[in-house]
Amino acid sequence: MNPNHTPLPTGADVHLIKYDGQASLEDIKHYQSLIGSLLYVQIGTCPDLSFAVSRLAQYVSNPSAQHLQLAQYILSYLLKTQDMYLSYDCAEGDGLHGYTDSCHRHLG
Repeated sequence: MNPNHTPLPTGADVHLIKYDGQASLEDIKHYQSLIGSLLYVQIGTCPDLSFAVSRLAQYVSNPSAQHLQLAQYILSYLLKTQDMYLSYDCAEGDGLHGYTDSCHRHLG
């Protein structure tokens, strides 16, 4: 498996459609297991997978061969990025600053 630089390849949207055929029970179980594992990794350590995994999770009831290939593509991305991490040395600089572009609405 060749490591990839992004969670999904360019042009993956053409494959992220409902499968008109019927996947075998074995393929469905394999795909569900793979997506479940990717969801666990995404939640625990790799939020950069969120978009890709959530898109693929939509097809767990009847995945196509292309859906499975894209899930395996994510695995190769994890292979490529397994040694990457963020490091923060509080001894240098002004401290840690975070920014967001989200909108917060107060209910009350």
